[in-house]
Amino acid sequence: MKIFVTLGLYLTIFASSALPLTIDFDSNTTWIRAPDPSDPSKTTSIGSYQTEHSYSAFDWTFTGGPAMRKTVSVVDGFAGALGTYSWKLRDEASVSWTATYSGSADISDVSFAVRRWDAGPSPDFSVSYSTDGGTTFSLAGTINNATVDNSSDWLTFDVFSGVLSKDIVVKVEANGTTERILIDDFTFSSAAVPESGTTVAFLGLAAFGLILFRRFQT
Repeated sequence: MKIFVTLGLYLTIFASSALPLTIDFDSNTTWIRAPDPSDPSKTTSIGSYQTEHSYSAFDWTFTGGPAMRKTVSVVDGFAGALGTYSWKLRDEASVSWTATYSGSADISDVSFAVRRWDAGPSPDFSVSYSTDGGTTFSLAGTINNATVDNSSDWLTFDVFSGVLSKDIVVKVEANGTTERILIDDFTFSSAAVPESGTTVAFLGLAAFGLILFRRFQT
């Protein structure tokens, strides 16, 4: 009897909890290369600066720049990626890189890992977020030598916490003269809305447990 009661509790908690997820950008086949401007039938190198490289996972799409894929090779004393790959945003004033959510679940507690390329010049990027699909943005903070503790090591940048929305856009933009930065391990919590088949499975298991519970009570 205790087994089925416990199972029902676990299912209830799982179905209603916000699930923390991390997108690590490490799947080679998930990276989409930008088209070649001189020949649209071809693609550019993923290791070249472009504005249309992209990566999609868990209903998030990451794109913009100019940016490129960075490998784990060490730069200024620290790994270029926390796993296999990361995003490298160019050192120019026009950089605008976005993470856009297109799923049906509410999203909260968004953060990502970031590091500077090196100390000079200082990186200078603004991080903002939208909860209305990109119509309006709120400033989350800036990335510069001071906010990275004058270190090229990886740290976590918290974009927001406690905000729930289905229409999230996170934007990283250069403010002018800037050093390059690297972005990895995009993390968020999802109050997941199970698909219909999953919902049926949850309800079926819960009902089965309830029937057995009542049977053992009689």
